[in-house]
Amino acid sequence: MMYLVLCSKLQEQPEGYPILRNQISSIPIGTWSQHTGRASTRQLRTSGLSAPLITCLDFLLEDRISSIPIVDDNGSLLDVYSLSDIMALAENDVYACIELEQLTVENALELQYQVNGRRQCHTCLSTSTLLEVLDQLSVPGVRRLVVIEPMTRFVQGIISLRDTITFLVG
Repeated sequence: MMYLVLCSKLQEQPEGYPILRNQISSIPIGTWSQHTGRASTRQLRTSGLSAPLITCLDFLLEDRISSIPIVDDNGSLLDVYSLSDIMALAENDVYACIELEQLTVENALELQYQVNGRRQCHTCLSTSTLLEVLDQLSVPGVRRLVVIEPMTRFVQGIISLRDTITFLVG
């Protein structure tokens, strides 16, 4: 709620906040891949479809992150696996019927699609402005944006709702 109030205030008079016109690649926000050459306080974690789901769960818990971009062999975005996916499957007792150690990320995503349907991965570009990012993150249900290269969908980084709040008020 506070985020929506903050966003609407900033969007009312964007000219009063020149930082909103800056590209996200030029400001210290989000978590970025080492390939981008950007310094990041955290390591960007990604996973492939064939990876064991338990590895993804370990990343989520150890790194205290809410999601992991799922990529193909070229590092291009396919989907995102998040804590909310785990919770949704747990609520439907799906995990009670399977052996977690045998489950791959692809299997888990397929189960997720069966229970809740397919969903859109929300993305932006490194050239997107902070205002454009705020606009997307102010949409209900959007909690993060995966930063991708436009032609290849190669994952460059991830910007969460928390990242933007921390940057704006921190």
